[in-house]
Amino acid sequence: TVPNWGSMGMERGAFLSRGEPLSISSDSVGNLWVADVGNNRVQRLSPQGTSNLVIGGEGRVVAEQWFGERGSPYASGATPGNGAGQFNQPLSIAVGNYDLVAVIDASLRVQIFDSEGKQQAQWQIDTPWRPAPGTGNGTPIITWLDDDFFFILADEVFIYTAKGELRKRYHLEGGNVQCAVIAAGGKLLVRHTSGRDLIEYNPSDGFRQGRWIKKGVPDDGSEDWDMATDEKDNVYVVTDAGKIYKWNKRGRFQREIQMFENPRDMPRMAIFGPNIYVAAKDQIARHVQDK
Repeated sequence: TVPNWGSMGMERGAFLSRGEPLSISSDSVGNLWVADVGNNRVQRLSPQGTSNLVIGGEGRVVAEQWFGERGSPYASGATPGNGAGQFNQPLSIAVGNYDLVAVIDASLRVQIFDSEGKQQAQWQIDTPWRPAPGTGNGTPIITWLDDDFFFILADEVFIYTAKGELRKRYHLEGGNVQCAVIAAGGKLLVRHTSGRDLIEYNPSDGFRQGRWIKKGVPDDGSEDWDMATDEKDNVYVVTDAGKIYKWNKRGRFQREIQMFENPRDMPRMAIFGPNIYVAAKDQIARHVQDK
């Protein structure tokens, strides 16, 4: 067992989820990027777990806005806002080609950063849908293919270039999405909130191909999942029952990993090399796979 990274708090290297998932993603050199939602900032962790970059409004503050509504005051490690490098509760993060980092916050404002945290672009996604706090799972989700980022909101997919050009938008016939990833040879794999199957879609137009694997994900009593992929295009599912399941890109089951002894709400996952990272309960757990 390796020690977890982080703790609940506002200092660098600590996280504040306030009951929301902590989205994570890895870059090409092994840094781990964290959407530190309750602190209204993004942190980059080195491969050793040290916070080596923070993006967010300057200074600790007492904030009141939460998912677009005025609520009970709370302490935040960064000032929320709409300026470059500021966030109003960053909800999802993904590192794509060229280590460009895409972040979407609760106002559905997207920002793109380079590997050193300099903003490259920003835009607003035009939709009446808005995320709600305390729901525990689901969208917004970011995944990517080639040079494009895919933003999934409820049952709708928005495909953008890294400069903010909208290339395509479409609805998924299976309904609202709970987790998703583009993997296994360029397939959009989706778990809908209404089921436990992994459904395969064509990412370019949303055409439904059917169930990706016949046996489905083992029924371990879980409700909330996350998905990730690695450099070999393998597919991973982590569940709030503390389990991780792995398939190769052809859909052949590889292994089951016991990540936690006890269930963990709202786990979020990233992969780099043999390392599996899972964020839950304001900490990041790590597992090193056998070669």
